[in-house]
Amino acid sequence: MPEYTEKQKAQRRKAVADFMKTVDRVNCQFPLGTKDRIKTLTGMSCNAFIKETVVRELDRIERKNARKKMDTE
Repeated sequence: MPEYTEKQKAQRRKAVADFMKTVDRVNCQFPLGTKDRIKTLTGMSCNAFIKETVVRELDRIERKNARKKMDTE
């Protein structure tokens, strides 16, 4: 593994910190074996599966709420 200069280390830390400002980070825990089940059943990484599933569900909820709002108007 290459050795980095202090300047390179500082640049890397800054790049990571700048990136972290662009995302929400969520830490969750699942029962043992869940990662393997996700990979086996979907062929996706755990992170990709969770992101896709959460976004899809949020979109579904937003559509449902929009329909409710239209029905009450």
